[in-house]
Amino acid sequence: MRLLSFNINGIRAGLARRGENISQLLSRLRADIVCFQETKLTKLDVDNLSRIGSAEGWEAYYSFCTYRGAYSGTATYCRSAATRPLSAEEGLAGTIPLASSSASPAADRLGFSADDPFWSSYSEQELGLIDQQGRCVITDHGAFVLFNLYAPAVTDITSPRFSYKMHLYEVLKHRAEALLAAGRSVIIAGDFNIAPKPIDHCDWHKSSAARQAHFHDDRPDREWFLKLLQEGGGPFVDSYRAFHPADQHYAYTVWNQATNARKSGNRGSRVDFILFAEPPGRELTAVAPGTEALHGVQWAGGRVTAAGIDSAFEGSDHCPIWMDVELPQQLLQDHPVPAMALQHHASGQRNKLTSWLQKGPNKREEADGSPGPSSQQQPQLSPGRRKRPRRSSPAHSGGDSPQRPSLEELLQRGNLNTQIKAAPWEPPLTRFLTRLLRSCDSARLISATGFWARGFEDGYNETVPASVVRYAEVTVQVLPS
Repeated sequence: MRLLSFNINGIRAGLARRGENISQLLSRLRADIVCFQETKLTKLDVDNLSRIGSAEGWEAYYSFCTYRGAYSGTATYCRSAATRPLSAEEGLAGTIPLASSSASPAADRLGFSADDPFWSSYSEQELGLIDQQGRCVITDHGAFVLFNLYAPAVTDITSPRFSYKMHLYEVLKHRAEALLAAGRSVIIAGDFNIAPKPIDHCDWHKSSAARQAHFHDDRPDREWFLKLLQEGGGPFVDSYRAFHPADQHYAYTVWNQATNARKSGNRGSRVDFILFAEPPGRELTAVAPGTEALHGVQWAGGRVTAAGIDSAFEGSDHCPIWMDVELPQQLLQDHPVPAMALQHHASGQRNKLTSWLQKGPNKREEADGSPGPSSQQQPQLSPGRRKRPRRSSPAHSGGDSPQRPSLEELLQRGNLNTQIKAAPWEPPLTRFLTRLLRSCDSARLISATGFWARGFEDGYNETVPASVVRYAEVTVQVLPS
């Protein structure tokens, strides 16, 4: 079985650059499990995900940034003939409700207990932010649990985003260690946005020993990564370094595209990794120490046989990395598809509520509850062409004006949550949000965040003038009163 990780730097843009669809890309990657990072999609794209993200013979599990479009995001694709996860979960901090369906009830969170005192060291806002950016998908494959990770790209320790980065790392470490303590084998694959050693960075590998001694100064993220590995006292093995301990020239995974650094001197760094670990008592050892490249490393009842970097594979500023595993038996497949799978999201059950809150039902929906032709073909308006929602008034309470759904209707349809992105039209931003909430009865605002033009991610702040807000995205939840 081959597991592959690839920061695609925008799944739409990546496919467009190659003039291919997702099926063709997956075929070229030639793996059984593919972990994409930086997909740059949102749940608002769910109407188009069946076209963008579905591939015959594959099951896909997406996690989205919930408040900023074309940002972050992860997706794990599993080849149906090779493996079907027992369960799937998005996020690390346990703040996102587990997906469920009639065929696949919500499973328990892996390596998570709400009573764990660890969680009390973070505020609800900090935990929420960890999950709101779509930075992790967790899948349980029976023989192992897989974390697909995309960490923030920030190195300035004075930035608030660096604190966020370290919070995410600590929560990841805690979840992984809890699984190992429970006897599970674990893989963490993805873009860590850390070059942990001088050999992993073009600007440092040829430096003097005196300069390299300062490689970790003011970089607690590098220190954290090294402590995660066995050489630093942690449980994980860096799969690439297990087979290529001294390789440097072909070991980079990301390059600066603005300077054509990949082709002009191969000036890059290695920030993408596939790490694997065994529970206590089941040691990770080479079949014959010092001969990993020939015999592999014992793991999960089988062995890791190879690992590599496809540095010549283009289509992103990153390149794919991979790890081959031989397991004693085939991964489980004869069970329902987890409810988080894309095929459930693309079935229309979730996007019906989104279009309802934006436009209201059409006459066919009012008559029999089924979507009419217009609801399936509703175009997505560009940020510059958003329409103002109408204020509720007696003059628009009847006649041909569609009525908003009642709580009972929404509950019957099983559509309880949705995200709506729209540009605010007037300051302060609260007026826009008030209008939005008036568009649906029995609703409450559970989050509202803005992406400011200067490029920072901040929580919602009603004092920020609308003139500097590119768009706002809010989450509305329908609840019993």
